[in-house]
Amino acid sequence: MEIGMFGKVVTFLFILTLSSCSPVPEILIQPELPQCRPTQSFNPTSAKVTLAGSVIFSNDALDYYFNLQENSWTCRIPNSQVISIFRGPDASTLVGAVASQKNNAQDVVKSQLDFQSGMNFRLFVDEQCASLGLSYIFQINSSKDELIYGCQINPEVSSAIMWKHTGAAPFIELAYLPFYQPFVDRLYQVN
Repeated sequence: MEIGMFGKVVTFLFILTLSSCSPVPEILIQPELPQCRPTQSFNPTSAKVTLAGSVIFSNDALDYYFNLQENSWTCRIPNSQVISIFRGPDASTLVGAVASQKNNAQDVVKSQLDFQSGMNFRLFVDEQCASLGLSYIFQINSSKDELIYGCQINPEVSSAIMWKHTGAAPFIELAYLPFYQPFVDRLYQVN
């Protein structure tokens, strides 16, 4: 009986050895990769801009994430404080601006905003930028009779809304990329 058991063990080890030597068909299962870039038909109902420089575009079913620092779509879910929320047409304007990649000097939009000459220009810019959630303010060297400030989401985002006031002019000149249009539109609603 012991020989029978021994024979079964030897047979089992022989079969195990043969099966380990035979080639195993390689089955590659590719995980389903998430679609990180929206389709052209995607129509967001909201766009949330975060302090870290990401934009979360959402509709009832989907979320997409755009990283302003890297200027690209990402699958990483932003984990940062939301500084501004845009809805409806403003959300569509933002997704259109990042999808079109309009980030060059020829794409700059210019406009004017009324300004009372007795006001403190720096304080005015600080207040307006803070109301938009743009907390990083900086100054650009300019000629003696003009002041130029910029404000942006954070220092790593390579775009800003630029504010220029010359002498006693009753207006401020604004310059910005198309992405900032909904921000600037809010300025016109308040002022």
